[in-house]
Amino acid sequence: ATSTAGVYAIGDVIRGPMLAHKAEDEGVVCVERIVNGSGHVNYDAIPGVCYTEPEIASVGKTEDQLKEFYDSHRESYTTPALLSVRMIKTHDKEQALEARKKIETKETDFTGAAQFYSADKTSAGRGGDIGTRSLKKFRPGWQKIIQTLEPNKLSGPHRINQSWYLFELTGKTRPKVHSFEEKKAYIRNDLLLARYKEAWENTY
Repeated sequence: ATSTAGVYAIGDVIRGPMLAHKAEDEGVVCVERIVNGSGHVNYDAIPGVCYTEPEIASVGKTEDQLKEFYDSHRESYTTPALLSVRMIKTHDKEQALEARKKIETKETDFTGAAQFYSADKTSAGRGGDIGTRSLKKFRPGWQKIIQTLEPNKLSGPHRINQSWYLFELTGKTRPKVHSFEEKKAYIRNDLLLARYKEAWENTY
């Protein structure tokens, strides 16, 4: 469609490479839009051609386009830091304070305190261990606390909903940003999917 109602254009008079097979696809879609009100040309699937001897053709995104997408979506190709955390959950603050005091005075260790005091029996059976994962994989109510933990330092008691918690960070890895070359195949697919979604939303 053009800026003038009822006037449609295809081929060399619109943006894009001046190629006959591109104009053919646009012609099909033009009719689809006139008849059905919708249609879409996948320009990423139209080969570009240089009429040389021998002829040269290419299809898909260029290396520069892939790198531009990678640079603007770098967080998607980063393995986040993994946090190893253990926890004691109690139903009242006094129990949590008592457990903390016994750990600090070395009357017991975190494992023993978790087994004795924690109301979360699953983690209590593991000495309070609630696993190793990225921050976003922990329960939403825990995340703000866990992201402030210092290694091997007891934290709390913290009130979350109707319970009281002690936390301890026992390990943390560094985030890893994967290189463009490592993720090149994924980047190509991600870029094509993003463009497809964009075209779909604009068409329908």
